[in-house]
Amino acid sequence: TRKYIFRKLTILCIMSATIMSICIGIPMILQLTGRIDDSLVALPSTAMLIAGLWCNIHQEIKTISNFDSYEVFL
Repeated sequence: TRKYIFRKLTILCIMSATIMSICIGIPMILQLTGRIDDSLVALPSTAMLIAGLWCNIHQEIKTISNFDSYEVFL
C-alpha cells in the first residue's frame, strides 16, 4: 500500500509541477522577449493563488455546514 500511494503521489506531484511551470514559465519567457507587458506576467500566478485560497475557503464552509448538521447529536 505504501508503494502504491507513493507512486500515485509522485505522479500527481510531477504533473502539478509541470502544469505550474508551464503556466508561469510561458508568460515569463514572453515578457523576456518583449511580446507581452510586464504587468501581465504576474497574472497566472495571481490566478493560481486566488484559486487555491478559494478552494480552502470552500472546504472550510463545507466543513462548518457539515458540523452544524451534526450539532443535535452532540
